[in-house]
Amino acid sequence: MRCGPGWRSGWGLAWAKAAYLAYGIAQSPAYTQIPWHMFTGFASERLIVTFAHGLMTSLAIAGFHSDRRKACIGYVTSVGLHALINLGPILLALKLVPAAVSGPASYVAILAAFIIFQKQERNAKNASGMVPKEIIYFER
Repeated sequence: MRCGPGWRSGWGLAWAKAAYLAYGIAQSPAYTQIPWHMFTGFASERLIVTFAHGLMTSLAIAGFHSDRRKACIGYVTSVGLHALINLGPILLALKLVPAAVSGPASYVAILAAFIIFQKQERNAKNASGMVPKEIIYFER
């Protein structure tokens, strides 16, 4: 299982989307009087989304490099993870949950995505033989 090409593709797509959104915000006259430091929330959210898109693309591409069954599993996993990450903001926009619930729900979904990525990265290293036999914390 390889996660490098998918990871890089997902990061590239996410950065392109961030640039596109930033350009759209910069062109809107409603935001011209707002100081730059007020957009740190946008930058933080885009950084998290960049990680998430890299993960989801790598899950899909790792599945596509396998047989048909694993391709479907990889695709469905990445789409499901995308839906899970977006669930909190969608429920907030629909006014079904307050922001105090939506924010932590999104953080839990991102944490779950990070755990999935760590497992995927470990499996990829094990499959390629890149895992060292012995962990050395200090060497002279």
